[in-house]
Amino acid sequence: DITESRRTRDLVTQSEARYRVLLERNPCPMWVYDLETTRIVEVNETAIEQYGYSADEFTHMTLADLRPPEDRESVTEMLKTMLPSPLGVHLSRHVRKDGKVIDVEVVGRPLHVPGRSLRLVVSADVTDRVAAERAARDAETRARATSEMLQSLIDVAPQAMVVVDREWRVTRWNRGAEALFGWKADEVLGGPVPLVPGDEEDASRR
Repeated sequence: DITESRRTRDLVTQSEARYRVLLERNPCPMWVYDLETTRIVEVNETAIEQYGYSADEFTHMTLADLRPPEDRESVTEMLKTMLPSPLGVHLSRHVRKDGKVIDVEVVGRPLHVPGRSLRLVVSADVTDRVAAERAARDAETRARATSEMLQSLIDVAPQAMVVVDREWRVTRWNRGAEALFGWKADEVLGGPVPLVPGDEEDASRR
């Protein structure tokens, strides 16, 4: 009775067919690499188109070959961090055949093949997103630096300088204000402006 053996063989064939469809028709770059050598053993057409390497070139490359030279030493540490998890996700930088370096989000998961330790990888180009995030961080850093510079100028100015918010609470009280009005900064910060008599306060805010 070979019924069970035939059923098992059919299930394996079906599984391989589904894997093949997933790999070949996926719109995202995908490849399979050997965990022991990190050599790429299979790659889909989307990866070939987006990275520019031929299938033969891909299968002669390791994970480190996909990185810019300055990033290649980090591959080992990346694998140590990612491999314990069944589904590893990390940001990386890859270099295409034309030399352009792109930011990618890489998702990897084990691929169970008898006698081999393989991992399936899906890569997504996130260069634009990373550039936008970097620009936002740079803008925030510049704004913070400008604000700190202005605050320093206010603090050391010999003239009395007072900054208030929309509710007329004091947010800045420099040394010139301390010398002119007599109140120390810690006495007035966060409170109402102490300079205007009560009857004149409404008029002054207008």
